[in-house]
Amino acid sequence: MTDTLLSFQSCLALRQAGTLDNRIYDAYLTFTASLLVTTGGQAYWQHFRNTFIPEMVEELDKKIAKGDLGNIQQIPQFNVNWNKQNNPQ
Repeated sequence: MTDTLLSFQSCLALRQAGTLDNRIYDAYLTFTASLLVTTGGQAYWQHFRNTFIPEMVEELDKKIAKGDLGNIQQIPQFNVNWNKQNNPQ
């Protein structure tokens, strides 16, 4: 999770410098925010959010607040793998 967030922080810096296309930035923002709405992502974000630059935290929080994100936990394959790991037969 940390690597993904640091990569997004770099994307934000590139966008602010005018060297990253907005479509690429928006896709990376959506992907990163989608990870943060999972159970583990929420716990991580709550604990580590203050270790990142304030502009990045604000961007992600705004995206999450919009509520228009996918949730990896709703993907059937995720549930199959999670259930196998956490409820072995």
